[in-house]
Formats: sequence, C-alpha cells, structure tokens
Amino acid sequence: NTIGSVSASAVLTVHVPPVINYISAVTNVSISKGADLQCQTTGFPKSNITWLKNGMELILNGGIQQVDNVTGDLEQLSVLMFQSVVRTDTATYTCVATNMIE
Repeated sequence: NTIGSVSASAVLTVHVPPVINYISAVTNVSISKGADLQCQTTGFPKSNITWLKNGMELILNGGIQQVDNVTGDLEQLSVLMFQSVVRTDTATYTCVATNMIE
C-alpha cells in the first residue's frame, strides 16, 4: 500500500566558454577583388563574435559585412566578407568570441 508519492525534476545546463577553433590564415588579395575571413568557434551559450582591425573594433560598412551562422550545437562560424578590397583594408584582423560565462 502506497500512501503517497512525490517527485521533482531539475534541469542542468552546462555552459561552455568560447574557444576559437579556426581562423583564416594570411590572405593576399588583389585590389578590387572580394575576400572572406573566417572564424569558427565553439561555446554555450552561443558566442558573440566581434572583429578587430589592428586591435580596434571594426566598423562594418557597405563594403565589409559580417555574417554569423550556427553550424552545430556548440559551433558557430563568422565570416567577414569584403566586397571589393581597397588599400586601406590592409590590416591585422582579430576574431573575438565572448559569451555570458567568459
């Protein structure tokens, strides 16, 4: 004879700090040609990816766009797309990934 029964459930969410798995290597591009720089990260929750140009936050404009795609449960790909490179695009570009646990 069971007089009563009670149960409870709990949800465990494991957060994973962001890790940069891959970033494009040195790229040489002719003037007026298009170019892409890629940065692949893992982490949970999803990373916020920003790009730096010579250590300063990159200001996106019509000629440079950032496209971010979730490619798996923890993976994300950010692509910095240059429509038509100009001389002033020559720089060191850095991918920075952050999430709420970093």
